[in-house]
Amino acid sequence: MVRFFYHSDAVFFSPRRLSKSISNPPPPRGYQEPTSGLDGKSSQAVEDTLMEEIRDQGKTLKAIIWITHSEEQAERVGTRFMRLTPRGIEETHRSGP
Repeated sequence: MVRFFYHSDAVFFSPRRLSKSISNPPPPRGYQEPTSGLDGKSSQAVEDTLMEEIRDQGKTLKAIIWITHSEEQAERVGTRFMRLTPRGIEETHRSGP
């Protein structure tokens, strides 16, 4: 597979460095209950900070695995949903049952 992209700083990359950055994307970052025990305002600040890291084009982070028991939080921050069931891990269309 060949991936093409444009980045304003790409002219400063050597071909080797550019090739490495395309073929070895950074792994996703994992968080288990990152807002557990926080009040609503602090939880929102953590959510905003982590989501901004994903949206920031200058960052290399492209994915977060966010484990939560809060269906409301999953709906706010999630784009893909997985559920651990007795049958294994199942992808769902939304966070709820």
